[in-house]
Amino acid sequence: MIIDTALIIDFLKRHLICILITLAGVAAGPWGLAAGFAAGVFTEIIVHRIQEERKIRKQVENGGNLSDCSEPFPGALYACALAVYSLGESSVAAREAEVIFGKKYKADWNTFCRSAAESTLLNGDLISEYLASALLKAMGKKQAVPLAEIFKLLQVSEFNWDEKRGEKPSVYLAQLLNYRCDSDELADAYSVLGLKNGASVAEVKKAHRKLAALYHPDTGTEKNDTEFIRVQKAYEKIMDAQ
Repeated sequence: MIIDTALIIDFLKRHLICILITLAGVAAGPWGLAAGFAAGVFTEIIVHRIQEERKIRKQVENGGNLSDCSEPFPGALYACALAVYSLGESSVAAREAEVIFGKKYKADWNTFCRSAAESTLLNGDLISEYLASALLKAMGKKQAVPLAEIFKLLQVSEFNWDEKRGEKPSVYLAQLLNYRCDSDELADAYSVLGLKNGASVAEVKKAHRKLAALYHPDTGTEKNDTEFIRVQKAYEKIMDAQ
């Protein structure tokens, strides 16, 4: 039998932390071995997560492709980064991404959005160019990319956009891709509340109460003045259309 030394070395490198902590627990007997292994696995998960987020942050700043990252489709990270740029809040961006992509594309949206939010450089135009490059490259290879869903995420994130910030990322991205992007603010308002277009008034009021309580500056568990205003405007937009 031929032993693949390179494969063994690679395994040892990837699981060195877990192995060392497990060995440290051997001195305490069987229970120490079990405790050491559990602690090693837990520590390894944390370390790998930190390394992954650091790599993602660098990617947001430098551009390029995440060849060894678990992107569900080319440009997913940059789409999340643009959502964070528009919203100014990673948890809200992750929630929107989960709603729009969740059923078809599975990914750790919280990690993508949190890593983008912690980046030292979050420039809307630059990230739009990174995203356009990733999408054009994928389409050139005949890979399927969810353009409609990406633009939906951006438009929902841009709801209540402050025009003083300049052009919306979705508009610039559409220009780069030569893509016609139709805007529907009423549909976006429903999405802000986590609802399908045309949901009943009762559903709208229920969703509004839940999100208003969550983000209210005085009583919310995730206090966020900007998101509270965004939720209020979405609610008003829908009710005015009734």
